Amino acid sequence: MTAHRHFAAVTMLTFAVLLVAYVLFGAEAAIRSESGAVERMSLVILLYAMVLAVLLTRQIGARYWHLPALLGIFALRELDFHDWFFEPGLLHVGIFDAPVPLWQKAVSGLTMLLILVTLGRVVLLGTRPFLIGLWRRARWSWALAGAGALAVLSVVFDETREAWFEATGVDYSWKSVMSIAEELAELGMALLIVLALLLALRPRKAG
Repeated sequence: MTAHRHFAAVTMLTFAVLLVAYVLFGAEAAIRSESGAVERMSLVILLYAMVLAVLLTRQIGARYWHLPALLGIFALRELDFHDWFFEPGLLHVGIFDAPVPLWQKAVSGLTMLLILVTLGRVVLLGTRPFLIGLWRRARWSWALAGAGALAVLSVVFDETREAWFEATGVDYSWKSVMSIAEELAELGMALLIVLALLLALRPRKAG
């Protein structure tokens, strides 16, 4: 199966699941809810992308372990991993000033350090091939650029939704529209990451 057919199959399956969720449970459970079908499908697709990234590291070298690790971080973010375990949360910097046991601060610090190392390796080892790919019009790099644009858009919708609503005083329905746009942007990001990985993977030789 070619990369484009593989991606088409993943996309059609994704929207089939969303359609079934919409028909059975309504728009709130399918689209609007923070724990709805769109959110859950984004998680599933990111986990699938992580598997593809593991396969890619087997082709290009284990030193690129940060690729599946980054996607694992993205998947955990969908599960609000930053709020887990401790008070005020595993990845909240406020934990270092909170009256909690030292070992909890140590665990949070080590987790943050691991994430920073992963992000650093992505930037140091990934920037050059990504920019070269854009220059050479490699399809995987443009798919990844699209995923990055949707990720930024999702963060903008998420971080500015409340402030924008309060500042403008527009109808409440627009707040719901921005929430839906955020969830769909995250889903689109996950799908484009899958497409980029499928395009980057070398096909197996027959026999």
